[in-house]
Amino acid sequence: MAWLPSSGTFVQTIVAVPEPDIGTTTVVSSSLNPATFGTDLAFTAVVTAEDDSIPTGSVQFYVDDAPLGPSITLSAGTVVVDVPGVALAVGDHVVEARFLP
Repeated sequence: MAWLPSSGTFVQTIVAVPEPDIGTTTVVSSSLNPATFGTDLAFTAVVTAEDDSIPTGSVQFYVDDAPLGPSITLSAGTVVVDVPGVALAVGDHVVEARFLP
C-alpha cells in the first residue's frame, strides 16, 4: 500500500477587538453669569468619563446654535475659550459645549 499526497486549507479570520463605548458627561460654565455688556468672559467645558479615565478629543462651543470659533483640544479633560465682551449682544444666550472624541 502506498500513501498518496494530500493537503488541507482553511481560512483564518482575525477580527479587531472593539473598544467599549464609555459614557461621558460635559459640563459647561461661564466665568461670570450674568455679565455686563463689554465684560470679557471665559467659557469652560469639563468632560468626564464614566470609568474615571481622562477623555481625549476636542470641544466645540456654540452660542445660540452658532459655532464659537474652532474646536479646542482637551487638556486633562478641560477646555477654556475666551469671549470678548462685545461678542455677545445684550440678552440671554444659550451656550453649549459638544465633546468630539
